[in-house]
Amino acid sequence: MPLEGDADRYSHRDGNDDYAQAGNLFRLFNADQQQRLFDNIAAAMQGVPDEIKHRQIALFSMCDPAYGAGVARAVKLDPRGDDRLKGSSATDQPEQTLSAT
Repeated sequence: MPLEGDADRYSHRDGNDDYAQAGNLFRLFNADQQQRLFDNIAAAMQGVPDEIKHRQIALFSMCDPAYGAGVARAVKLDPRGDDRLKGSSATDQPEQTLSAT
């Protein structure tokens, strides 16, 4: 595509809040609805590696801490501490790579 003048990339992540809407909806749920949500998520995450579960729980926690804690209990994992967001961004590098043999 031909361009005239200066060109740059636009980061669609700048200024976006990906967590407020989900957190607000979660807080509208009563305790029974929240528990059903936790149970449904846990059922959908059966067979998922624990590392991915931890990443997803970190994202739920960013919406609301009770959301992340509830999902962690439902999938029977302890929420992690300071490294809870490690690997949650598409820009993060994996800790190890598999090589084809």
